[in-house]
Amino acid sequence: MDVIVPRNFHLLAELEASEKGVGDGTVSCGLDGDDIMLTNWHGTIIGPPRSAFDSRILSLKLTCGESYPDTPPTIRFVSAVKMDCVDGSGMVNPRKVPALSGWQRKMTMVDALKDIQRLMATKDARTSQPPEGATF
Repeated sequence: MDVIVPRNFHLLAELEASEKGVGDGTVSCGLDGDDIMLTNWHGTIIGPPRSAFDSRILSLKLTCGESYPDTPPTIRFVSAVKMDCVDGSGMVNPRKVPALSGWQRKMTMVDALKDIQRLMATKDARTSQPPEGATF
């Protein structure tokens, strides 16, 4: 029988991992301000090399609703990007990001950000991008 970790414990573990800098440093996330409900987060993706996003620092907002981690976070780009999975207001379409469409409770926000970064390096690698610093 699997033990179901409560939402806040799951999010606190993600916060601790992000504060320790786990991973390669090309994606990260952290809590927005003093959000005691652990709902609002910011994310950063460093654009993959040899892509239209090469070395760009892209900002995102993530929202973990009441049913997180049973359902994926809502993700919106703050930095303007042109990607198949992003609409005109910066919202990420979860059906077009494999990590979000196939979301499992054990996954994390960093998993979602890494998958978006992977799409930048493949599918949208040559798409002309808005000027650096542009926002939605």
